[in-house]
Amino acid sequence: MVAMSAGLAPVENLFSFRVPSLLAVVETVEGIGLYVKVPRGNSARSLVERTPNIASAIGVRQLLASQNNQLFLKLVVPARDALEDTVQLADAFAGDTGNAALNQGLNTRPVPSIVFGTTALSDCVSISLDASQHYAFQGQARSGKSVAMYGFLSQLREHTNWQITGIDPTGALPSAADSIPWVLAGGGGIRPSDVSEWLDELESVLNRRLVALRRDQSADKFEFDDPNYPMLLIVLEEFPGVLKSLKVAEAGVKPAERVTDRLKAVYGRLLMEALKVNIRVLTIAQRADAEILGGAERAQIACRVTFKVDNQDAVRMFHDGISGHEWEQLRNAAPGVGVIEQIGQPRTMFRAFSTSFIEYRQIAGAMPEVEDVDADCSS
Repeated sequence: MVAMSAGLAPVENLFSFRVPSLLAVVETVEGIGLYVKVPRGNSARSLVERTPNIASAIGVRQLLASQNNQLFLKLVVPARDALEDTVQLADAFAGDTGNAALNQGLNTRPVPSIVFGTTALSDCVSISLDASQHYAFQGQARSGKSVAMYGFLSQLREHTNWQITGIDPTGALPSAADSIPWVLAGGGGIRPSDVSEWLDELESVLNRRLVALRRDQSADKFEFDDPNYPMLLIVLEEFPGVLKSLKVAEAGVKPAERVTDRLKAVYGRLLMEALKVNIRVLTIAQRADAEILGGAERAQIACRVTFKVDNQDAVRMFHDGISGHEWEQLRNAAPGVGVIEQIGQPRTMFRAFSTSFIEYRQIAGAMPEVEDVDADCSS
């Protein structure tokens, strides 16, 4: 610790920036904490971006930063990097992760919430269920997005009374027991007629709930645990691909009759109107391009998760103000490692707990049957 203290304070200029003055060194379960003062002319944010340079200057392999305010910064030389650990969701629930700090965090997590992963400092990452928010996950193939999704949905199915429906061309997520049948890909792919019928039912549910809410002049939204209106989650798996598939299937169809345009319109309406009547949307994409998530849509999605993505613009669009250092971490991230931001919590780098497809299906139960018929271009 003495060597690190001596290495920080005397150096005025290194790697084109001023090295901060060390205020205190504290040894905790996380590792060695270094509390530093932000140099004059610098910002706490710019210092966070330069933590790799500071780590090199003081001779440590890794340095993690958390911003307390604009004057001071906490830098941690971690005792262990929990992002390198693969933790099974079942072990997390059992409190048997092999990481004492993480086990402690799991025991004190907020309820109700989804146990989602761990930070590098072994803090438990959870997704609050009573926070009124839509969700969106993006990540390229083999980024760990699906494994995280299995864990997210399996907990909803096993520990809540949430209803789940959606569109899933892969067929991996639905259950035959779901009260509102999913739209699945048959022998000819996603059929516009199936999407149209599904949208009819969704809009009927939404409209009935909105009418019921307007009749109750004592509330402007349903209670989270309202037994008469249980939470409904609408899952749109590989949503950009679904829209492209429908567009191809509807080639030659009159614009006014295209299901593709109706799906986009209902999607926007759900994002704008559905939260107050206990309906939430989960959008899943390899890359959340602006064509799918414009500014108005993004503004309605508070919980955003990004795993490894090959396009920096897609990350910057999804996470306002993301730094170059964060982008480099994402670009080189191992499967399951990503960033998450949600209501009331700052953006955080984390590693998702692992749930296999087989484990998910054991909880979800039998898969629905899919009619193996030719594509139907009708709406």
